[in-house]
Formats: sequence, C-alpha cells, structure tokens
Amino acid sequence: MSILNIQMDSTGLAGVVPRFIYIDTDDDIATVTTVGYLNAAKSDGLNFSRKQIAMVSTVNAGVPIASLYYINISAEGVITLAAY
Repeated sequence: MSILNIQMDSTGLAGVVPRFIYIDTDDDIATVTTVGYLNAAKSDGLNFSRKQIAMVSTVNAGVPIASLYYINISAEGVITLAAY
C-alpha cells in the first residue's frame, strides 16, 4: 500500500491559513497515523507545516473514506498525522 497522490496546490489562496493539502492513499487509518508517515514525501521535496490541515482519502475495512488530520512536526522533524 502507498500514498497515491499529494496535492498541495493553493493557486489563488496566497496567505490563507490554515492551508489544506490533499492526500490520496490506499493505506488504512492505522498506517496513515503512524509516526513518520509523511517523512518519505518530505524527503522527496514536499514541505509540510503545522499551519496545514490534511484531507486524507484512506481505506477502512475495504471502504474508502475521507478524514481531516492535523500536521504534527516534532522538534526532530518527524511528521505525523493526528485526527482532526
């Protein structure tokens, strides 16, 4: 399973806070909320901030659902999604 797409485009929304990001994944909720889940995306050059809220499409018992998550970033830079 994996992250299928991350959309951070905010064209026309300069200065709007919080900023929404959209994540499409075939992972389940337990995986999405694992500590460091977005660190690989960060390594690929995406910038995350505590001023973002993630709308995440996940799978729960085989059923796709969308949920909101806070972006948490530790002092060490580890990124975790926490239920909104």
